[in-house]
Amino acid sequence: QVGHSFVPAADTGVNTYADTVLYSAPSGAIVFAAGTIQWSWGLDPGVDTGFCDCNIGLANSVSQQITTNILTRMLGGAGPQPTPTPAPTATPLPTATPTPLPTATPTPLPTATPIPQPTATPLPTSTPTPLPTATPTPLPTATPTATATPAPTSTPTPGPTATPTPAPTATPTPLPTATPTPRPTATPTPLPTATPSGGSTLFNDGFESATLPGAWSGTVMVNGNAVASDSVLAHTGARSFKATKVRGQGGDAYIYEVFTNPSATVDVRAYYDLSSFAGNGTINLMEIDSSDGYQLGTVEFIGDASTPGVPPGLYFVNGGTYVEYACGSAPALGGWHSIEVQDTIANTATGSFTMWLDGIQVCTKAGIRTTQQATARAGFVALGSFLSDTGVGLTINVDDAVIATTRVGP
Repeated sequence: QVGHSFVPAADTGVNTYADTVLYSAPSGAIVFAAGTIQWSWGLDPGVDTGFCDCNIGLANSVSQQITTNILTRMLGGAGPQPTPTPAPTATPLPTATPTPLPTATPTPLPTATPIPQPTATPLPTSTPTPLPTATPTPLPTATPTATATPAPTSTPTPGPTATPTPAPTATPTPLPTATPTPRPTATPTPLPTATPSGGSTLFNDGFESATLPGAWSGTVMVNGNAVASDSVLAHTGARSFKATKVRGQGGDAYIYEVFTNPSATVDVRAYYDLSSFAGNGTINLMEIDSSDGYQLGTVEFIGDASTPGVPPGLYFVNGGTYVEYACGSAPALGGWHSIEVQDTIANTATGSFTMWLDGIQVCTKAGIRTTQQATARAGFVALGSFLSDTGVGLTINVDDAVIATTRVGP
């Protein structure tokens, strides 16, 4: 699965999703499903006969190039190939400079494999195969993906474990209908950054560096979005990381860390201040991947700014089965809130995940497969906007991030 786009209610009155998929069938055939009857609109300039104004002005070179890449792969007999993902090295990627639209041929890196996009419905168990790394111009129903290229960094200092109040096991449900929490009138009193016990910290940073990526491996920002060190808004200290996802632009504006000692259990805790919500669709606030590029878990913010009576929802997508679990209402806009996820990696029904919001457990699931790879270990974490939908805009400030192997707590 390489595209997952929110489709607002139309004739049926029900919100849904459209998915773009590329995979190998057991026979070896390469299968591509656009997930929309309008894919051809991006390929041909259309015609205006006076009787039919058909697809005028929607053709674009990005959609044409993606289609060329797919057909070239099919005609050449090449099966799905992994998308480049960095192996751990000591050299960080370039920072806040916008990345131009990639060319048709991806640049290979060592040990690359795809990062599939989350979806609400389980996909076939075969290895997901992504499109090449070109970022397409958005079409009405499908949102393509962009591939981040991370690199490693150092391991900072440790710290405490907090015990949450248990909550019921999550099951996939529609967007929540609860009344949204009012916007706070003042910034909450900052809490100290917790340090996991027992030397379990893999990475810890408060974004105090005025220059990005600071202590992190790198940043990714494409399609007119922005990343910056923010000296105006901070949870603790003087600065935070600011990612601006612009409505109408493709999805990436994030900071990432690649750690060189991958773990079978990973716990990621960060403070988020969300604002300037516009449009409708999905923002991926946190991405956890294996060291070889497979999706393990994604924290989603999903909503529609045109329906204020229905607050945005918080969701978790399990990378082993691509099932989307509802975790209640998303954090209220305009204040700092901690989001924490613990993921136990297993490609059999022995894995689990748990999510906490402000220290309260909001969803959990045990006895599940959390990866499709037998040897997968968590080795990559991204915070901000990761492969988000084109039709939604959100400003995301992140502070006091900790990556550990045990519970961190708020």
